[in-house]
Amino acid sequence: MKLTAGLRFIPGTTGPDLLHGTLRRDWIMGLNGADTIGGDGPVILDSSEPASLTGAADLLDGGDGDDLIYGDGSVTSGLGGTSLLKGGDDAVLGGAGNDTLYGDGAALADSGDTAVLTGGRDALTGGSGNDVIYGDGRAGGAFARGDLFGGNDVLDGGRGNDMLWGDGDAGFGRTTSVLVGGRDLLKGGAGNDTLYGDGRAQSVTGGHDTLHGGDGDDLMMGDGLAYPTLSGGNDLLLSGAGRDTLFGDGEVGVVYIGPGVLTGGHDTLRGGTGDNILWGDGTVVAGGFSASLIGGDDLLFGSDGQDRIYGDGSASGSGAILAGGNDTLHGGAGDDALWGDGIITPSSVGVDSLTGGADTFVFGPRGGLDTVMDFRQADGDCILLLGTGLSWRQLDTNRSGSLGDGDAYVSSNGTDTVIDIGAACLRAAGVNAVTLLDVTGLVEADFTFA
Repeated sequence: MKLTAGLRFIPGTTGPDLLHGTLRRDWIMGLNGADTIGGDGPVILDSSEPASLTGAADLLDGGDGDDLIYGDGSVTSGLGGTSLLKGGDDAVLGGAGNDTLYGDGAALADSGDTAVLTGGRDALTGGSGNDVIYGDGRAGGAFARGDLFGGNDVLDGGRGNDMLWGDGDAGFGRTTSVLVGGRDLLKGGAGNDTLYGDGRAQSVTGGHDTLHGGDGDDLMMGDGLAYPTLSGGNDLLLSGAGRDTLFGDGEVGVVYIGPGVLTGGHDTLRGGTGDNILWGDGTVVAGGFSASLIGGDDLLFGSDGQDRIYGDGSASGSGAILAGGNDTLHGGAGDDALWGDGIITPSSVGVDSLTGGADTFVFGPRGGLDTVMDFRQADGDCILLLGTGLSWRQLDTNRSGSLGDGDAYVSSNGTDTVIDIGAACLRAAGVNAVTLLDVTGLVEADFTFA
């Protein structure tokens, strides 16, 4: 069956067009030019009665040019009313050019009123060019409440330096806005891309998203942008070729409402080829307000490059609190630096607090020269030697009960401990080793062998 079967065809011209669909299923083609396209017609109600729009399943193709496309239409109620928009399951194609694409439409409201958008299951493709893509639409107003419930969308940036948001935008006003993210799939494609698994609002509850960076130097955040509260979903982030930066959760920034709070999800991050930076959780930047980050239990895997891996995120504010999750970090091949927890930026006002989680640092038989920056025995941190065939007896060769200079494959300067895993496995010395900074006297309870 053809995708266009049963659709009403609405063509544009070779110039800049303003095109609106009907409340039926439409196929709108913009052709060339900088087009503005809405999948359904606008609904404007000049009364306090609720105004509603249910979008159809449309096919929208901007063609060449810098296009603005909404998968559905817009709905606006009168003063004292509520705007309701339910998005259709749309296919949106940007084509060549620097396009801005929304999977759904806009639910708008006057000051003091409420706009609610429920997103459809949309598929959006940017094509070539530097595109901005939202899986859903917009909800709210300058002084109106906006509630956005994201659909389960698929976004493909294509070639170019793209910005992808798995959901929409409910955060463009100065009153309460809430976003509940869908289960989205984001593909950056070739180029230096920025990917957010969810959208923007004052309060964001992240969905369980999958993000693929593709080629290029990408920035990926598993969730969205919140002012000032974010609860992260359980996301999967996959880096490609390039120097990428991955955050398992999103970003909390405080402008005029505080304090800033981020609760991390249980995320999985996999670095690709290149020198990558992986953060298990997100960032809280609270300015003059307090900042709190509660880390999730994350899995982080480096790859072939020289990676920097943090089990949690970063927090800064007027008194910052970071409670680390129980994370598992695997550097992979390459010379990596690993932090089981995150980073607090000290403030001149307030008291800062970092509580580490019980983290696991994984090392195999073919790693590089890795450094563990914050191993804490008091937090219950653990070193997992995976697939090496080693046991405690092969490390504690002098049978003292703790590791030190007297052991064949261990060296210590009185402050740090170096374990030469490659030499212990009877392979080449000095090419597969782990250095634990500010750690001495490791005992069997600090290790797991598998």
